Amino acid sequence: MESAYSIPHWDLIVAFFIVTTLGFHLFSIKAAKGKPQNFIRFYMGSTALKMGLCLMVILIYRFADKATVIPFAIGFMFHYFLFTAFEVILLLKHLKK
Repeated sequence: MESAYSIPHWDLIVAFFIVTTLGFHLFSIKAAKGKPQNFIRFYMGSTALKMGLCLMVILIYRFADKATVIPFAIGFMFHYFLFTAFEVILLLKHLKK
């Protein structure tokens, strides 16, 4: 039984963000080996794509389970910002080399 303050499907949320962050991070590292302009374009485009994908997941969940959409969306966006900050920190460390 879930409490009123728990995030529904948090384990799937974390798995989703591990896979997407790892994928986008590996492609970003490959793009960083070329011209800086290409990396900037790739990173901005991939960030927009990742945000659109995340919004699509929330929208699909809204139709699947209307009763818990608010806690799911809040938890999902919290994880989005957490994993985005983690990805930016790792990219900055990699790019400083």
